[in-house]
This record gives sequence, structure tokens and C-alpha cells, in this order.
Amino acid sequence: MDNPTGTDVRALSEVLDVLDDLAKAAEGDAVSVEDLVTTLGRRSFPTLVLAPSLIAVSPVSGIPGMASTIGLLVATITAQMLWGRQSAWLPGFLTRRRIRTARLRRALDWLRRPVRALERVAKPRLVLFVSRPFVVLPLAVMLATALAMPLMELVPMSATIAGSLLSIFAVGLLVRDGVLVLLALALSAVAPLVVWNLAT
Repeated sequence: MDNPTGTDVRALSEVLDVLDDLAKAAEGDAVSVEDLVTTLGRRSFPTLVLAPSLIAVSPVSGIPGMASTIGLLVATITAQMLWGRQSAWLPGFLTRRRIRTARLRRALDWLRRPVRALERVAKPRLVLFVSRPFVVLPLAVMLATALAMPLMELVPMSATIAGSLLSIFAVGLLVRDGVLVLLALALSAVAPLVVWNLAT
């Protein structure tokens, strides 16, 4: 099967090591998105989607503008996955965005528990659904979800829902777990109704 998610695909267990690397990269009062992307590696697209998506689920998502930044970041990466690029490119207005180090470290500590939980259930299966042409559908849903995140700044908790969906998609792509991808697609079908109820 082909691998449409970047040439440098990590096992989910290595994401915990990535969190450690991100914590080490967070020096000084604030750290730039560029520094974090460099730490994650520009050739591992699922990891580049997973890290910000998990942050969207953490308390850090409450920072004004954070949901928009995460949404645009994930949308840019996902579009390049659809295009078939082998190394991620990000615009300067995103990579120059800075996150306060203390807040980032709190988020990274918080993220360890959900990553360990996902590690227990994720495994390669139904890989047909994470291979082309079938993978185009989940990637398109991910792109639409990420593009909607700036609007979710206006609806409390909605960015957390989007981050959760994107995280499940990213884990499925990372470990080539078609079951998780199908689960995320099913949840994506009902998520707009949940967000609508939160907004009204």
C-alpha cells in the first residue's frame, strides 16, 4: 500500500518522545511555531497535524487566536498532504506566531495522558482506508474541519471538538489505522450538529 502521509512516519509511541523534544525546544519566555515545526520534522505530516490538534484539546486552546492559528496550520499541512508533497511548507505569518513557554509546557504535560490512551488502541488495520484513493475523503474532511476552526473562536468548546476529531484522524494516519479513520469520519458527520447546539 502507498503511504500518502509523508515519508517520515513515526510510531505513536514515539509521539511521547516528540513531546519531550518540544518541551526541550520551549526555552525563554516564548517559542515560535517555526521552532516547534522544526522539532517535529517537516516530513512527518501526521505528526505535524497531531501535535497542534492535541493542543487544541488542551486548556491552551482557550487563548484568544489559538484556535485560528491551529486551524490554519492544520489546513495548510492537510492541503499539502492532499497535493502529495513530501515536505511541509508553512507561511511566515504562521511560523512567526509565538506561544508562551509556560503555557506550552503545561499543555505538553497535559497531552501525555491522551497520547498514552490512544497508543493502547491504535494499530495498523484496514490500511486500505488510509491509502489512495480512499484516503482523499478523510483528508478532505480534515481540511474542512481545520478551515472552520477560526469561526469556532466564537463558539465555546467547539474548537476542542474539532481538535479531538483532527487528533483521531491524525493518529489513524500516523499508525495506518483505518478503523480510527472511519470512526473519525462517523464522528465528523454528527459534530456540526453538536457545534450548532453549542452556538444556539
